Amino acid sequence: MSRDHVDLATPEARGFLHADSDGVAFADVRRRLVLYLRVLWNSGSELRAFPASLQATRPYLTEFGIHLPAAYRAVQGEAAGDLYRAATAHAAAHLAFSPRAPMPRGGLRPIQLVLVGLLEDARVELLTCRELPGLRRLWLKFHVARADGAATFAGLAVRLSRALLDPGYEDDSPWVQKARRLFLDPANDLTDPTLCRRLGSLLGNDIGQMRLQFDAKTYVIEPLYRDDNSFLWQRETDHDGMPMEEEVMVAQPDVVENDNGDVVDDPQEGESDQGVKPVGAGDPEDLPEAAAGEALRTVRYPEWDYVISRARPAWATVREQRPEPGDPALVDAIIERNQDLLRRLDRLIRGSELRKQVRLRKQMEGDRFDLDAVVNAMIDVRLRRSPDPRIHTRVDRHERDLSVLVLLDLSESTNDLVKVSNTSVLQLAREATVLLGTAMDQIGDQFAIHGFSSNGREEVNYLRFKDFGWPFDDHVKARLAGMRGQLSTRMGAALRHATSWLRYRSCDKKLILLITDGEPHDIDVHDPKYLQFDAKKAVEEASRLGILTYCMSVDPKADEYVSRIFGARNSTVVDHIARLPEKLPALYLRLTR
Repeated sequence: MSRDHVDLATPEARGFLHADSDGVAFADVRRRLVLYLRVLWNSGSELRAFPASLQATRPYLTEFGIHLPAAYRAVQGEAAGDLYRAATAHAAAHLAFSPRAPMPRGGLRPIQLVLVGLLEDARVELLTCRELPGLRRLWLKFHVARADGAATFAGLAVRLSRALLDPGYEDDSPWVQKARRLFLDPANDLTDPTLCRRLGSLLGNDIGQMRLQFDAKTYVIEPLYRDDNSFLWQRETDHDGMPMEEEVMVAQPDVVENDNGDVVDDPQEGESDQGVKPVGAGDPEDLPEAAAGEALRTVRYPEWDYVISRARPAWATVREQRPEPGDPALVDAIIERNQDLLRRLDRLIRGSELRKQVRLRKQMEGDRFDLDAVVNAMIDVRLRRSPDPRIHTRVDRHERDLSVLVLLDLSESTNDLVKVSNTSVLQLAREATVLLGTAMDQIGDQFAIHGFSSNGREEVNYLRFKDFGWPFDDHVKARLAGMRGQLSTRMGAALRHATSWLRYRSCDKKLILLITDGEPHDIDVHDPKYLQFDAKKAVEEASRLGILTYCMSVDPKADEYVSRIFGARNSTVVDHIARLPEKLPALYLRLTR
């Protein structure tokens, strides 16, 4: 096959395309489109066709140029020519005004990616219309959405596309009106592409509140002339750095509300511990004013339904609450009577760290001479050659660099008494957590202590006894002393929220250590497998973000379900509950060694 045939330069090649097309072929208009671009922008761009068998896909941009369908079968005649011109002009607008480098997805959900792309399409078109106002008439030929269109996400998206480009279009949808008002605010700088990311994230949260369904696999960008926006985003990669075949869906908060009930952007999205702190991530006194038990922040998460093999969006509501304080002397008493155990644990951890040393040879400076290197250097001197100056050795010690979030199950069943010790499961869990927290504080490990209980999917209570960066002082001890068991155990939602606190921390190792006395359950769920599979999905989502989730269960029957949720190697069942305070610090030592 000759190059002329591939380039559609021969009559036979163009005839082959026409044989498979009822509309206008790209080969018929290619030369005119090249000239069209030169007239519009006084510059050219490579125009390429992709096979007509892929005509359902939209145009796309790559470093090789603008890729257009080999034929548009949906329209014919003059309309097909206008469609090619509209698609070419829109792609050229991206080349002129969109960021040159692909943007990171940064935790945006698929529906937010679509909305950011839609707003970016409108932004570059409006900027183009400032210089070439006649293009507005061309593009508006293909915006046929009506204000009484379908109340689906796809329907609202095409209505918003028209509302942003057509000044005379009126729409009765509050969501479309809000988006139009925010985007076209005179105070906005349309030359700033970050505007689209900010508004797209906010509007995506609104869609989650409206409970509109969205399927990323079936959604198609409209109108027909617009490209697929794939060039805007960096490609996702797997753990080996290879492009992924299919986008991995990691659960993100669908809706975030503050204590006033207002929908806001997720305060943790895109923020590391070196950047802006999440709500309450500083000292305990920095927490917003609220009475004990009152919600500080509300976040809605998806929940996995194994029966339909899909995630139910914005299904579980996590409510962060201020813990009720108790007497810190209770915690001090636990520390005092376990001094021998703490000293032994401290020696074990520090001893294991001293063994984590690496001898580095051929160093310019170091602790001692490398005798082999010195001998070789002397030989080089005798032979009148330049010796290698790297004649030292140095011992490097690997420092601990990890963040640990201890997550406590605070359900009603933790109030049950343990006959052997005549104490409750909650008291043993508190004692174990205090000992572990004291050890981590002495060693200097970064850690947080959170707890949860639930009363149906609309009320997953989440308590933060200690956050990263808080000192392990009387404020934290008072919160730990005041913990109490109540309600049920919706484990998946709590794990997702714990993941959101860990995912942006910059460290070598991230660990969620869950302490529970039973399997996931809640008052509104009657299928015992439902919450187990949802918790398993939450563990998988955390794993994709590089977070290990480990479960220590004090339920004698836990073997039946913990390995299914966490994996056989990521769980431990404590047979003798009374030994929990002794077992938990030892387990931590093994996990972080």
